[in-house]
Amino acid sequence: KYQNLPENLINAVIVTEDKRFFQHHGVDFRGVLRAIYVNIKEGRIVQGGSTITQQLAKNLFKIRRENKGKLSNVPFLGLVISKVKEWIVSIKLEEFYTKKEILAMYLNTAEYGSNSYGIKVASKTYFNKLPSELNYNESSIIVGLLNKPTKYNPYFNPENALKKRAEIFYNLYKYEIINKTL
Repeated sequence: KYQNLPENLINAVIVTEDKRFFQHHGVDFRGVLRAIYVNIKEGRIVQGGSTITQQLAKNLFKIRRENKGKLSNVPFLGLVISKVKEWIVSIKLEEFYTKKEILAMYLNTAEYGSNSYGIKVASKTYFNKLPSELNYNESSIIVGLLNKPTKYNPYFNPENALKKRAEIFYNLYKYEIINKTL
């Protein structure tokens, strides 16, 4: 439930995964255009444009791994088809659920590494706490796992986990959610 999630965890997720989460209706076309521009400039995929709602759609319906048609094997076309499916499902999710419900569902369906699925299991696995007991340090470590659960695993890659935590703290500061004295 959203009520059981600490504000620091919610803030860390928003600045890391979807800064305009409360402004869009499932698809952030500005974010999509930004990702396309950056990826073309770099000549490879370095940035995604998925919203939290799109990530929830992927978690719930396994759009990219399952439910594939014959055209999904065609390079680029398969990606476009998957994205359009994600957009449709995301828009429908936003019609039927509140932003708070979507955020809670996302955190409860995400993989956090070390066989941890869902925020409650991840909180117990990494910090032996309930999600409501997490502080900013712990929340930032857990949010870092959302991107790449193995790369940012604090047990197996503590240096990477701390770098990701620092990046999240920088974003929290940049968007004026925390100050330097935290």
